Amino acid sequence: MNHLLQSQLQSYASSGLYPLHMPGHKRRVVPAPGLPAGWDMTEVPGVDDLHDADGILADAMARTAALWGAKRTWYLVNGSTCGILAAIRAAVVSSGRTAVICARNCHKSVYHAIELNRLTAHWLVPPVDPAFGIYGSITPAMVADALRACPDTAAVILTSPTYEGVLSDLAAIAALCHAANVPLIVDEAHGAHYLPLAAAHGWQGGAIAAGADVITLGNHTFGKVQVANFLEENPYMLRPANFTGRAPGRGWAVYDCGRVQVGVLNLIGRCNLDFNAENPFTTADRILKNADKPTFVLVDFHAQATSEKLAMRYYLDGRVSALWGTHTHVPTADAGVCEKGTGYITDLGMTGPARSVLGIRPEQSVEFFLGGLPGRYQTAEGPCRLQGALFTLDSSTGLCVGVERIEVS
Repeated sequence: MNHLLQSQLQSYASSGLYPLHMPGHKRRVVPAPGLPAGWDMTEVPGVDDLHDADGILADAMARTAALWGAKRTWYLVNGSTCGILAAIRAAVVSSGRTAVICARNCHKSVYHAIELNRLTAHWLVPPVDPAFGIYGSITPAMVADALRACPDTAAVILTSPTYEGVLSDLAAIAALCHAANVPLIVDEAHGAHYLPLAAAHGWQGGAIAAGADVITLGNHTFGKVQVANFLEENPYMLRPANFTGRAPGRGWAVYDCGRVQVGVLNLIGRCNLDFNAENPFTTADRILKNADKPTFVLVDFHAQATSEKLAMRYYLDGRVSALWGTHTHVPTADAGVCEKGTGYITDLGMTGPARSVLGIRPEQSVEFFLGGLPGRYQTAEGPCRLQGALFTLDSSTGLCVGVERIEVS
């Protein structure tokens, strides 16, 4: 059977038919032993169709998505060029904007997209590394300045790793773009070369890993009742697990991230938060006892009282990988690893306008506390900042080895 397939592929490759979706230079490569790089299989009758895969190619794309931690993966039929062209076109059409922020050392297909779509480009020129004479990284500060100078941009477009192997801080850049409601397009065509050596070279998994994989909620979960159906349908959004059993959605889930499985538990406190919630401590016991043991267990404890969060710290120490508190919006100075190996911080802080009272216009908040009538909250304007914590976890133990509080302005 293998011999028959090989003979058919050889016959097709020598037929003179030209596959327009396969770059010509790829066909001129001499096949390595066991790697028929010069053969095009996507139009051979009886072979899985790349344009509508439902067999071996569909399985391969699913495995690739799991490897990269992506929700979905598509193989591009004529190289990364078509992916870049399609991504930029989609960003322009969906936003209606005609300006983009681009790294000057992007692939030429970015320039083609700018010309084809008649866009205005705001260029980011990375500094030259004096030791090697090559372009360095695009920094978060450069992107922040560009977003302020060009607030109506359709997308930010970067290459990381670059063709010389230079990385940019995609996590920080993604946070800036998301805060500005601007999509981030990353050409990561050379990222696969890094994958086997990722940890040794400081690469944290690329663009997909820089985004949010799971959203946890708190006391405002049902501020809009329309969220109920969404909670039932979306496995990546969790509400507190100790809400009444009649509440829609879920508060615990395990996510397959390829090389590791991550369990996420969302809890809400009961001190000064009147939501008729069940006991968060016994809820954690029940879930952790009955759940299959994933590589890591992360807990978001949305609670008002510092004492309740600290009590949970000691209660779950050694049983979960990381535990952090949310709700009070102000970062605490107690980030660290507990005695039995759980990473902990009492409160992560807030992501939102820097000049604000919990995201609200300061003037409105001051007026309220002076005795003014309550009104609809008005979101503060101006530069934003992202606060949080970085937990370094050990997959061999499932515990934490380091916690670092972060703030990106």
